[in-house]
Amino acid sequence: MIKLVRKIFGRLFFIELDHRYENSVFLAGFGRSGTTWISDLINYRNEYRYIFEPFHPYRVRLVRDFQYIQYLRPENRDPRYLEPARAVLSGRIRNRWTDSHNRKILVRKRLIKDIRAQFLLRWIHSNFPGMPIILLFRHPCAAAYSRLKLGWGKEDLGKRKDLEVCLSQKELIEDFFGPFKENIENAKSEFEEQIFHWCMQYYVPLRQFKQGEIHLCFYENFCENPHEEIQ
Repeated sequence: MIKLVRKIFGRLFFIELDHRYENSVFLAGFGRSGTTWISDLINYRNEYRYIFEPFHPYRVRLVRDFQYIQYLRPENRDPRYLEPARAVLSGRIRNRWTDSHNRKILVRKRLIKDIRAQFLLRWIHSNFPGMPIILLFRHPCAAAYSRLKLGWGKEDLGKRKDLEVCLSQKELIEDFFGPFKENIENAKSEFEEQIFHWCMQYYVPLRQFKQGEIHLCFYENFCENPHEEIQ
């Protein structure tokens, strides 16, 4: 009964008691890398308001100016991006999509999970310093296979492939993928496209962050040594 009440009221009626973005934790990872499972592990005591994939422009009107998979340079201060992100990270957002999994009613901390935000992580870190960021990895072949089984690889409610969304962004190509663009475009199969996409999603943050600036963790380690990895 208590769980049912939390499930219903957490989605509709919750009270934010502290809007400091530093009280948020951001979990990012490639789709099908276990981010939902790891979110449940982190929040097993229901200590956090769970904000689900808020940087989805087709589901969340607040971020409608973002691309489906958005890259922003760390120095970007465009208010079209900065103010929606501030609202998300400080908990000043209420949305049927983002709150669909929330069970917390009185909120002091937030767990924000997103599978399309790897290109945004350094920008978030630069504009909102002090907020913990977790980047979750899973073996690329396992993630790619899982995505293919589900038919993932295109915009949700859109028409373009994920790779097309990425390669359409001039700054992203200039900063990272110019030398690889031809190889990416010539991928010979959907599986190869998924692998390229996995590589791109992690290449950018690994190039941008120094050791210790964000926490790296691995799906396989959670499977083999859950107690140690959860700590």
